[in-house]
Amino acid sequence: MFFVLLLAATGLLVTNTTLNKRVSAALALTLVLLAPCWIYTDIGAIRIDLRMGVALVFLAGLALHPSTSYHLRFTAADFVIVALIAAQITSEFLTSATAVSVMPDIILQWGAPYLFGRIVWRSTEDQSRNFSAIVTVCVVLSVWAAIESVTRMNPVGKLLGFDGSIQAMNDIRWGLRRAEGNLTHPIFFGLQLAMLFPFAMAAARQSREGHGPAWWRYAPWIVGAGTFFTMSRGPQLAILLTLAVAYAVRFPRYRRAVLVPLVCAIGLVGLNINRAVELLQVWSGEDSSMLLVIKGEPVHYTGTSHRLLQLRVYEEAVANAGWFGYGSVALAATGVKIPYIEEHLRQMFFSIDNHYLQFVLQTGYVGITLFLLLCLTSAYTAATSAVGGTENRGYFGAYFAAMFVAVAVLVFTVWLASDYRFVLLVMFGISASLPRRRPAETKQPALVPTVPLHLTPGHPSLSLTR
Repeated sequence: MFFVLLLAATGLLVTNTTLNKRVSAALALTLVLLAPCWIYTDIGAIRIDLRMGVALVFLAGLALHPSTSYHLRFTAADFVIVALIAAQITSEFLTSATAVSVMPDIILQWGAPYLFGRIVWRSTEDQSRNFSAIVTVCVVLSVWAAIESVTRMNPVGKLLGFDGSIQAMNDIRWGLRRAEGNLTHPIFFGLQLAMLFPFAMAAARQSREGHGPAWWRYAPWIVGAGTFFTMSRGPQLAILLTLAVAYAVRFPRYRRAVLVPLVCAIGLVGLNINRAVELLQVWSGEDSSMLLVIKGEPVHYTGTSHRLLQLRVYEEAVANAGWFGYGSVALAATGVKIPYIEEHLRQMFFSIDNHYLQFVLQTGYVGITLFLLLCLTSAYTAATSAVGGTENRGYFGAYFAAMFVAVAVLVFTVWLASDYRFVLLVMFGISASLPRRRPAETKQPALVPTVPLHLTPGHPSLSLTR
């Protein structure tokens, strides 16, 4: 199935390139964002899903196309992503005898999506096409989520022989299935929609200004509804946080009015974290009767409290992670385990629902620092970008930057699975490729029409300007 669908996608790209005399970035972007990641093939130690296959075909086609010119402007994010890949490889060489076999996989999984994002938005000619493509993807994925949630069946998955994850099949909330679309978990699917939300907001703005179809003004509501049907609290909060941060970025005079209540709310939750966890457990209908003993203290365990309890379980391991951590083998294999963990808790906390916790264990302080730097660098370049098509050229950049901040916050509650990490890396690449805003030029006084003034009869006339 993988090779059949990849061949079909390749045919579409080749046909489009032949008809338009250029490699279509918009079509490649559409296919990558819609392709199911649960269709894949393994080549040695490297797993290539359908999205990665389409991205590699596009990059190869672009490299071989006779009209391709290479004028890539290097940015700070380019150097950070290279350093982040190097840090992971270093961690593997320091902790595993099989580092050579996983090195190509690290380069491919982290480098290819980022490079795809950099290349796909490399010209202003691609911007309008890419916007239209992504807005269409937003609608398709949101409708997909609604159908799957209401019918309790993934229509594309059913057609291609994929039943879905345990959460999608068994975790029914409010009588609805948790939609997971083209990814393998409802949370991952919801975060993918949250990452596309800035494009929906920019499309709505363009529609109101008369630069896009009338239906685009409903795009944010459509994406919001699609995120709701994943029945995942994190992605829903990500959209709300994106709206709040973007508003603060766009309107400095109201920044305090937005950020002060937000910070107070976060502080209030922090001071009453146990009560907040109880409310979330009630919202999702979780059973809190299970008891665990952590460091000699009995505690109630649920899927929600798991995210807090794991911090206590791995506390000592994090303190001793060092510069490059314990490597990926310690997190994935059963023979080699992360030290400093109570034996009776290993199985229960094998899944680490916190990217920062998992990544510091895997790659140490260097790896987690570089990841944070990549998030902040991408947010800054997005905030200072200028994308045409709207009256306020910084409108999209504000929402794009806010999205990076929201995702950076939300990965405290979920690990950075390859499902949505692929999309996040593409967004990092797009951010690095957006054109920068230039400082406003000083306005010169407008010249009035020249007025001929005859001083004396027969004297040449003078032109006065003001």
